[in-house]
Amino acid sequence: METTNTFNPNTLPYKLTADRADHLLQPLDELHMLMCDLVKKIPSLSFVVTDRTFMQNNPRSDGFDVFAGTEKVGRLFQSSEYRDGKYTKVYAIRSPRIHHGRGGRNNTKKTIHYKVVLREALKAFAPPEMGEVVSKIISTVVDRTTNLANRANSHLTWMFQQCSQEVAEYLASVDSLGPQPISEALNTKLSKDWRTRLHNSQVAKYVAEKAQRAYGAAIKMLPDGTFIAVDMHEKQVIAVTSNPYDLPENYQTKFAVLKMMEKDQPIANAGVKVEYDGAMYFYLTDGDMEAAAE
Repeated sequence: METTNTFNPNTLPYKLTADRADHLLQPLDELHMLMCDLVKKIPSLSFVVTDRTFMQNNPRSDGFDVFAGTEKVGRLFQSSEYRDGKYTKVYAIRSPRIHHGRGGRNNTKKTIHYKVVLREALKAFAPPEMGEVVSKIISTVVDRTTNLANRANSHLTWMFQQCSQEVAEYLASVDSLGPQPISEALNTKLSKDWRTRLHNSQVAKYVAEKAQRAYGAAIKMLPDGTFIAVDMHEKQVIAVTSNPYDLPENYQTKFAVLKMMEKDQPIANAGVKVEYDGAMYFYLTDGDMEAAAE
């Protein structure tokens, strides 16, 4: 994401980093003061403006994505809520590290107190430990591949539901007369690409099941071209590098193939490239590419 070099809440996106925090002109509103206090305590933090509102024709920034290095760790924003008979400014922090009991909302904590939001933000936005990064990469790959398989299956199921009577008649005919070509009525009703859809659903399911069983490697591509490769079974980092040849040999060709593919196009014995939260992830299956899918 490109960012400007000077502070200007009119310009989106704007990135605030530690070396800029001391050079901002005063006075600052509370949200920008909070950003500066955070970035001074955790220099690796940066904030990218994503939202703004207009007050008396003057634009102001109200929302920021928060990054620790290249890892997005949450969101910081300010809103106005009606409390005790009047509208009050409220700070809000959103982070996976914030957990509520039943009924909690979206990993979000709200407060009207500056010291409270500063304390909670320092905890929520602290740079993640490597173990936390590894777990997040694995869970993202498993979630995305499972979602892809579910969507492919839903498309296939919907297609056959549109010709359920013809399918039932064909199956009844097979039951009484034995194997035979697809009936003309069913063939007419089916989508022309039903075989392709069936194949895609089978491949997506196969890849998702391999990921769920932690067979293979998960990779997250970072904005600077570096990637983090993780052994899913051992839950350990294989490499943090920009050179694909630093990967184990059995993953090098698969990674090269998937990088050329469009996202969400699984290959049975290679894996799949998926996107989540603006970042590209790769799931690389174990075994040889030439092996036949079970």
